[in-house]
Amino acid sequence: MGKIIQRNKIMPVILAAGYGSRLGSKSIEPKALLKINSKSIIEYTIEYLIQLGFTEIFILVGYKKELIKKSLTKYKNKIKVNFYENKKFRISGHGYSLYSLLNNFSIKNDLLIIHGDLFFDNKIINLLLKNEKKNIIMIDEKFSILTNDEVVVLGKNNKVSRIVKFNNKLKNIVGEIVGINKWSLEFQKKYMSYCKKLFKNEGINFNWEPIIDRMLLENEIKSLNFNKIYKKKWININYKEDY
Repeated sequence: MGKIIQRNKIMPVILAAGYGSRLGSKSIEPKALLKINSKSIIEYTIEYLIQLGFTEIFILVGYKKELIKKSLTKYKNKIKVNFYENKKFRISGHGYSLYSLLNNFSIKNDLLIIHGDLFFDNKIINLLLKNEKKNIIMIDEKFSILTNDEVVVLGKNNKVSRIVKFNNKLKNIVGEIVGINKWSLEFQKKYMSYCKKLFKNEGINFNWEPIIDRMLLENEIKSLNFNKIYKKKWININYKEDY
């Protein structure tokens, strides 16, 4: 662990294109705009990124994109916000959203990827930024099974071997995916190359987790680390009960 890395060497990307089908009536507006104590989830994230010294971010949008854009105009003098629309958000996953962004923009930085429906202790980002490893998946080592939708990491010695949906037969589970990651430029290039073939052959309805899992299984990734959050609090807003 070391000093927090320079802001000009990493680009935050917030995933906010989905329409939250599992939330039912609560997802009339994008999940990222759900409010906690009168402030939306995505506002908490952006304000902390500003506090950390970031001057530019990308936000992946799709469902009711104009609502998200309008709600964030107040930050225009504090941080440069680039919006990228995934026009196929209803038939694709955020794995495709990321691919499409990288395919259309020349981002020459490592990525700090944050799920837009995530409400979390800011110290989780600090832990990631202080980790000098190039590619990192943040995990909750003290997770509980609440919905049976939990996506978990298998591995040892801080190395990720699989990323899969939880089941009782799995071994070497080290924690649940939080939804905050760091990908190096080299990692992004490998992801792009793999996705290009995957989407051509099997369609675009993939989240990033199963894509990375397949890359691990096929030995397309040599180095992917996990970082524990050490009991920091977080919640991914997927169901009515979460909100």
